[in-house]
Amino acid sequence: MRRWRQLAVTAQQSVHQDGHRVIVRYRANPAVREELRLLAQAERVCCAFAEWNVTEQDDHIDLVVSARSGRVDDIVPLAELFLAG
Repeated sequence: MRRWRQLAVTAQQSVHQDGHRVIVRYRANPAVREELRLLAQAERVCCAFAEWNVTEQDDHIDLVVSARSGRVDDIVPLAELFLAG
């Protein structure tokens, strides 16, 4: 959680929930990209009920967390964590 909070402070731009997905947008840079990939990889083991995907555009990197079940209720606790940051 400490690493997620630090990333939010230094690079997070926005968070929104879209149905059973949470999309967290970060400023693009190599350090953010690497940290997101490492954190998403760890969460795939820890929180396997969700899919953790990192996508990159020219000026931002998105973390997309989706409930595997497709149910909105299954993603709410994770959305709240990101929205609280």
